[in-house]
Amino acid sequence: PCLLWPRFMEMAEVIVVIGGCDKKGLLKLPFTDLYHPKSRQWTALSSVPGYTKSEFAACTLKNDVYISGGHISSSDVWVLSSQLNVWIKVACLQKGRWRHKMATLQGKIYAVGGFDGFSRLSSVECYDTFSNSWATLAPLPQAVSSAAVVSCLNKLYVLGGAVDDTSNTDKV
Repeated sequence: PCLLWPRFMEMAEVIVVIGGCDKKGLLKLPFTDLYHPKSRQWTALSSVPGYTKSEFAACTLKNDVYISGGHISSSDVWVLSSQLNVWIKVACLQKGRWRHKMATLQGKIYAVGGFDGFSRLSSVECYDTFSNSWATLAPLPQAVSSAAVVSCLNKLYVLGGAVDDTSNTDKV
């Protein structure tokens, strides 16, 4: 996202790193850090309150960072206000999920596919920041987790992903 970089008081493209785990992969970490490539400096941001999940999805909208879901089947959604450096809980997903993806299109956020702990999901949800609500949209033709999702030319594209524990799809 493009954030106000406090040290230099300028807008700058930055990289935000959210969460992670220890070397053994057992301990989940709630930390959020910002990397400013131009100055090559790291800055600690506000940690996600009580959030020690993995395999959540993230995206940016209007310079704020949104995260949703996470292991195991969380429906929580948080937004990091770039102006305040504070995490704010917003409306929950209608379906808890992890290994899903989020993307933005025309000022809205889309949560696509994923896994609920039992099966891959074909469901798609759309978040409206003005009404702070999620709406269910038409499902994907095939349930998928760990796909890539991108917006281009006013459309969302879902590329690949896992269809079960042993096979992936190459469909777009």
